[in-house]
Amino acid sequence: MRQEGPVCDVPPQARRRRAPDFGAARVFLECKLPRVECPGCGIRSAAVPRAGRASGFARELEEQVAWLAARAGKKAAAALMRIDRKSAGGICKRVCDRLDGRAGNRFDGLAGTGIDEASHKKGRKYTTVVLDHDAGRVAWCGEKHGKAVLESFFDLLAPEQRAAITVVTADGARWIAEVVEGKCPDAERVMDPFHVAGRMTDALDEVRRQARRRAGESERSGPKSPVGRPEKGDEKKPDKASEIKGCSYGFVK
Repeated sequence: MRQEGPVCDVPPQARRRRAPDFGAARVFLECKLPRVECPGCGIRSAAVPRAGRASGFARELEEQVAWLAARAGKKAAAALMRIDRKSAGGICKRVCDRLDGRAGNRFDGLAGTGIDEASHKKGRKYTTVVLDHDAGRVAWCGEKHGKAVLESFFDLLAPEQRAAITVVTADGARWIAEVVEGKCPDAERVMDPFHVAGRMTDALDEVRRQARRRAGESERSGPKSPVGRPEKGDEKKPDKASEIKGCSYGFVK
């Protein structure tokens, strides 16, 4: 409870917590923790700044494990730090809880917001993720994806928090645009560069197909080629439709 209290006694057995390894050698922190009388909880062991109460690891090791797990997965983090995988999961939860406590209310100041869905477990499950671009952090995550999931996020916001959102970045999904239009009508919607480039490529490819169809119709309506083997120098050149079909680039009007 982060309160001071009178010391009751000092147990003779020292508490041991695992710290980051020193090269190939494992490091442990040991100290005898006095028991204090807490006004709200009763008699408890005194808290130490470098480790949590319910943890057998130092906070430096926990932060390193969480950093590795976020980039390489829990299995790889547990193998590199020489701990079991179950302990790595508990470490990630404690680090996440501490970071949430420091962050305060993540819904305040959501001026620039990003919305996207992320797949996991070999693409079989989806998670809706809302980002705070200004703070550079995740503001909210929801299981599955769709209009109902995204609307549940906006329902958590107060009217003044929704009014503070000025820019929303997302892909071209229609369900995201409809929810944002209904919940934040004054926010400007911006599409990410990846989907902008994809839509431009699709539009240019459609122009290429139209140009090929027009060239084919024009050539079919023209004079027919003479029957028989052409003379030297009179060989038929590739028609324009074939050139357009084999072109890998789009045509700009």
